[in-house]
Amino acid sequence: MHNPAPTPVHRSLLHSEVCTRDGSPRTTRSGFAWSSAANTDETRVLLESLRPVEIATLLESTPPKLRRVIWDLLDDNVSGQVLQFLHDEVSAELLETMDTAELVAVADELEIDDFADLLQQLPQAIIRQVLDSLDQADRQ
Repeated sequence: MHNPAPTPVHRSLLHSEVCTRDGSPRTTRSGFAWSSAANTDETRVLLESLRPVEIATLLESTPPKLRRVIWDLLDDNVSGQVLQFLHDEVSAELLETMDTAELVAVADELEIDDFADLLQQLPQAIIRQVLDSLDQADRQ
């Protein structure tokens, strides 16, 4: 599935928030550090202005280290929707970095069929942990 790209203004603003002047990433809890808390807040506001499909396109067009920085800034209630629009390789990369609680939260956001599709990209042991964490109604 090919997604429409974020507007040049969004991409430019977001790039300026996650990169230094020389284009290297600012740092965050994923291994990069922002120059200030204000930058993080501004970036979150920019991300909130994008639709999930636009965020997916942005993530796919971003180098892996920066992709994780942006992913960490997403609101939890959007991450599941964004995962649906990502190509398998990128969604698998992001899913593998999520813990069981985060995956269960995604399950609550998505239709069960969509979540089942995402789960298939994970190792069997992690699938079992996630399924064991879901309540009985969600497993049916």
